[in-house]
Amino acid sequence: MGAKLNKLKSKGLAKLAEDPSKFQEQVVSAVESNDEKKTKIFMEVDKNANYVLNYDELLSLAITNYDGEGAVFDLIMAAGKADVNKAGEGGNTPLHQAINAGKAAAGVKLVDAGASVATTNEAGQTPAALLEAKKGDFSDEDYNSLNGKLSGDAAAASGGDDAAAGDAAADDAAAGDAAADDAAADDAAADAE
Repeated sequence: MGAKLNKLKSKGLAKLAEDPSKFQEQVVSAVESNDEKKTKIFMEVDKNANYVLNYDELLSLAITNYDGEGAVFDLIMAAGKADVNKAGEGGNTPLHQAINAGKAAAGVKLVDAGASVATTNEAGQTPAALLEAKKGDFSDEDYNSLNGKLSGDAAAASGGDDAAAGDAAADDAAAGDAAADDAAADDAAADAE
């Protein structure tokens, strides 16, 4: 198997040197057909060629095939070469694309990988607003999973502000306690005189 893999890699490198655009087309074809084996080989060839593939395009294509077990999507995400916040057509980020495609599992993985939940597309929709508009395209379980991820991350982002407000309140309370201690000390000093 190792010799066959090396032969395929050599062929891939030769095709890449011959015409990089045809190489991208072959990879796109492998991604569109959700062919894990070919995609993995092409990505290995690309790695040896110092990354000439357009991983943002490949991620967009892989999203449409991902239902929680699409290995091609996982391969592209694991490579770390795709920008999970890059806006494409209509200002849609990969997270918007996942929601438009009805792919909740892809949306969850994108958020876990750092996709912004606050970015708006050209229609002014955040991923959460788009999810609400597309609610009927998802099973209840998928909708709740992605919605929880989107609102959970939004709450975590604002949680920092809430935590800061809580710290400020605690500081105020501590200052109030110190003032009360000072007043009690003043009273005790006055009584002592």
